Amino acid sequence: MMPYRMLLSAVALALGLAGLPAHAADAGQANPGLAAKFASPDQTIEYHFMLKAPAFSDAGINETLAGVLDSLKLIGEAEKLKGPREGAYLDTRDRVLDKAHLIVRLRNGLFTVKARSTDLASLTDLQPCTRIKYEQDFFDEVGYSISSEVVFKKEEWLEDPTKASAKDVMAFLQAKCPALGNQLEPILKPLQSLVAPGVARMYSAEFKLNHPLAARLKEASVSAWLFPGSPHTLVEVAWTGLVSDKAALDRMYYEAREKLANAGLLAPDQSSKTEQYFKAFYGATALDTDGDRMLHRWAEARIIVK
Repeated sequence: MMPYRMLLSAVALALGLAGLPAHAADAGQANPGLAAKFASPDQTIEYHFMLKAPAFSDAGINETLAGVLDSLKLIGEAEKLKGPREGAYLDTRDRVLDKAHLIVRLRNGLFTVKARSTDLASLTDLQPCTRIKYEQDFFDEVGYSISSEVVFKKEEWLEDPTKASAKDVMAFLQAKCPALGNQLEPILKPLQSLVAPGVARMYSAEFKLNHPLAARLKEASVSAWLFPGSPHTLVEVAWTGLVSDKAALDRMYYEAREKLANAGLLAPDQSSKTEQYFKAFYGATALDTDGDRMLHRWAEARIIVK
């Protein structure tokens, strides 16, 4: 029987997740400055798992999801869900920003522009605002996101984010972060429509992994999202660590995935919360098959290494 450490390595290779993908390494050579920012030991890397869950609503959410939270004792301990907070993403109906590898997100007092891709060569380094973050993400494969964040007061933004427009976004950025506003204007100005299709309601709880590396994590949490007007819901467990611990974090990720997969706890759709938000409010998206594709690759990898 293959030793467990070798099994994890084989799974990583079969999934294409061992270290940087080839295209990322090539992009790093083409843009060493950006690659160096992601590789900095003090930058972060976040690991995500979407979980199977029953339908739920605001009423009695902790009771409804008690079984899901209890099942996570395989890998850690979840506290009681708290919330809700509200959040929204802005894009056009045909996802122009997504095609440009951009995400615009609104949460309570925080406006975030993200450049996100699995390919470093397709990313443009964003101008910093209140703060900027370079983070690797583990979903189907390693992704890279640059987050430029603007902290704002309630009265500095529209009360209803579903009424926002491209002009509103440009005016807001010119007032709060002109450098980022100028950078995005060529993309935003031609848009006929830019709006949040709905407002998500988000609950979260702290999560403590039963792993020696848990004390070194920046954070770990369980989140549950509702999309009012849509039956779609999601539950995610995620944790964030430092790039300096990447090798150990990757091993912990594969170990946790093995346990969750064997227990049948992973949802078929493993796409990001951003993508599931647009799916909930807009219906089918171009990335609908990503979750199934990821699980099929995971299943194939497990067959390969047996």
